[in-house]
Amino acid sequence: MPGLIYDDEQSPSSSFRIRSRRRPLRSLFGGGRVANILLWRNKQLSAGILAGVTLIWFLFEVMEYHFLTLLCHVFILTMLVIFIWSNVAPLFGRNPPRIPEFILSEHAFRNYAIAFHSRFN
Repeated sequence: MPGLIYDDEQSPSSSFRIRSRRRPLRSLFGGGRVANILLWRNKQLSAGILAGVTLIWFLFEVMEYHFLTLLCHVFILTMLVIFIWSNVAPLFGRNPPRIPEFILSEHAFRNYAIAFHSRFN
């Protein structure tokens, strides 16, 4: 068989191993930032990714937390931070956050609501 090296040339049925190409392990993983993370060369980033994935797994699998609930909590926390920032900014002489205005006409909203209702009804 090509590509195989036998330990004992007299007995090909004995144990055999696959021929190695002597490439470094980092090059097998692509040799970039992903390889550094997988091989723990950047320990802080690797540990942060591991902790984040573990937290996500713990929330969704162990605690049976739902994604929509998490999304709502993130939005509420974001609104709280923006509220506190906009109220405290004048005390420290800073500019409050700039939130762009989004104005939707009643006609456009009705068209969207009718399309949404007919699509999901």
